[in-house]
Amino acid sequence: MDRAKFLQKQFEKNHPQSVIDDAIRHNPAHAGIDSAEIGKIADEVIKYERNCVSGISAALGIPGGAAMVATVPADMVQYYGYMLRAAQELMYLYGFPEIDATEREGVFDAETMNVLTLCLGVMYGVYQANVALKAMAAALGRGVEKKLLAMALTKGTFYPMVKSVLKWFNVNLTKKVFAGFFKKAVPVVGGVVGGGITYLSFKPCCDRLKASLHDTLLSNPKHHTTEEERQMVDEMLAQDVEYVEMT
Repeated sequence: MDRAKFLQKQFEKNHPQSVIDDAIRHNPAHAGIDSAEIGKIADEVIKYERNCVSGISAALGIPGGAAMVATVPADMVQYYGYMLRAAQELMYLYGFPEIDATEREGVFDAETMNVLTLCLGVMYGVYQANVALKAMAAALGRGVEKKLLAMALTKGTFYPMVKSVLKWFNVNLTKKVFAGFFKKAVPVVGGVVGGGITYLSFKPCCDRLKASLHDTLLSNPKHHTTEEERQMVDEMLAQDVEYVEMT
């Protein structure tokens, strides 16, 4: 999903192009767009993505309800695919930069996978993931370069957090999820998890992510950066100095 096109579409009805350009160049909060408006758009994003997955589930359904969930891993990929798309859209609304969704030889960039893995962790209430996401926002808010953040996500400060989140998910399933993510259309293969199940679980997960993103240094200038966030950012900057000295 193209970040600029997404933000343009969300704000063009209520704001002049100069404000939208500012939101794209920096982020919606920097452009002065009210947090309440951003929150309403975020709720619509969640509603739309939930209806997509729930609509397919209700239309196709499977017998056995929750007892059958474990038997349809391919269809769970669709469920997580919609969840990850919602995560990407919410991150754009709350100030995060473009997420590289370019597929290279069937594999996505490790940084992309790790950022979205942290988002899944936040959605499922993993404390470390929530801290890491807010620390990422704090780093970006302090002007940390994207390449440094990428290094921290793949082999530095944030990587242990990513590994802890992966304990909540089967690694093979995670790879399948990302392999099918960002496709032009989410394929419908066989039966899908029952509509009621997805309807009940999807929104609370997205709401957790929205609440976390709503209060970061990127989305809230008055955000109180915690000691944990500061330590993670300082550690990342220190690792960069060490890396530069080594090279």
